[in-house]
Amino acid sequence: AVCCNKNSCWYLWGSLLTIPSSTIAFLMLHSSDGWLMAFHGVMGMVWVVEYWIHQNVLPLGLYHGLLGTMFYFWFMGRDPLNI
Repeated sequence: AVCCNKNSCWYLWGSLLTIPSSTIAFLMLHSSDGWLMAFHGVMGMVWVVEYWIHQNVLPLGLYHGLLGTMFYFWFMGRDPLNI
């Protein structure tokens, strides 16, 4: 990466390190099941980048509930309301 000065280089690397560190933190919160961890690991990277670009948490919360419910129902074969 070409950096203009020292401060912009630190900002770039700090920003890029937030993606894997946030994804790992998100993954650890959903560590109750292997499939759940795999799904949230992939989606965690997508949502971190999405938040990084738009900086709005409301769509992330809505999609988290919607996709989480569909994942539990279709892939894990569980009813999210009868856990």
